[in-house]
Amino acid sequence: MDHYPDFAAPDSHPPPQNPPTRPSLAPQPTAANVTSAPQRTAAPLHRQIWFWAVIAIALITVSLVLPQVIPPTSTPTIPVQPSVTGLANGEYVVGYGFPAGFYRAESDGTDWRCLISQIDDEGDWMDAADAMEGSAILRVVDVPGTIVSFSGCMNIVLATDRLRPDPASVTNGDWLVSLELPPGIYECLVDTDNPVFTRPWGGIALTLPNGSYQSNEANQGRILQIITSNSDTIASFWGCASIAQVTDPAPVSLEALTDGYWLIGDELPAGAYSCVVDMSYDDPVATIIWYDATGKMVDYLHAKEGTASATIPDLPGGIVSFKGCSTITRQ
Repeated sequence: MDHYPDFAAPDSHPPPQNPPTRPSLAPQPTAANVTSAPQRTAAPLHRQIWFWAVIAIALITVSLVLPQVIPPTSTPTIPVQPSVTGLANGEYVVGYGFPAGFYRAESDGTDWRCLISQIDDEGDWMDAADAMEGSAILRVVDVPGTIVSFSGCMNIVLATDRLRPDPASVTNGDWLVSLELPPGIYECLVDTDNPVFTRPWGGIALTLPNGSYQSNEANQGRILQIITSNSDTIASFWGCASIAQVTDPAPVSLEALTDGYWLIGDELPAGAYSCVVDMSYDDPVATIIWYDATGKMVDYLHAKEGTASATIPDLPGGIVSFKGCSTITRQ
């Protein structure tokens, strides 16, 4: 709090009482030099009426014209928002009764998906999350005045208020890392019998705090994703027949190696591998990709015909994936 000097405080030397006055040098009036002022006479009645009529007309004119020149100020109407415990499909304004945070919702079956989106004041999408099965989670950033929309959703909640503490029953959908889903290596076996899309397609993706997106996907076999500890990360699973955390990896048979994701060292030894392109696809492409222990892609190579060959380096805790291969052999 600022402190200002007290200008009302009395001076240390107060002025003297009844200070002396200087004598006036002007001549003092006397009976001889004083003349009486002329007496004013009242204006005629019709002039008084005319004067007050002009004043009244002027006041009426000002009262009618002034509001046209200076528009009245008005207080903006702030939209009334419902409580976060009673959310339904619709639009909400961030900052006006609708706080930022992680929101979770499930598909209500009226549309092919539940969609959550955040839109800026220019109508551009800032971020979105959807779910055809399970639940969708969107991190709503704190930008007052932006619009958050829910469509085709039900059971809309602030995810951090209603955590799901049973990671043993992880299903397709979105999960909060650390708060709901323990970090680790997770596998998804692609569901080829009941595809979500027109053809089998599964994946595990991470939405990181900085907004970046890491996704491992496949149309068959096994998918792996390394999920590190970060409570601001969202893990997404889709198209999976089963989901599990890999806790006890074992070496795989090199003779029966197929498309999929494999742990380098624990399941598949480092070295040179070749992949014959599967020409049965409409657009055949064979790809070999390897990742480090943080899940970051290190390198890849691909081929549209013939054989793709790569030397997988020794990356403890890393992953290698094969896609679009008819046969895979270690050289």
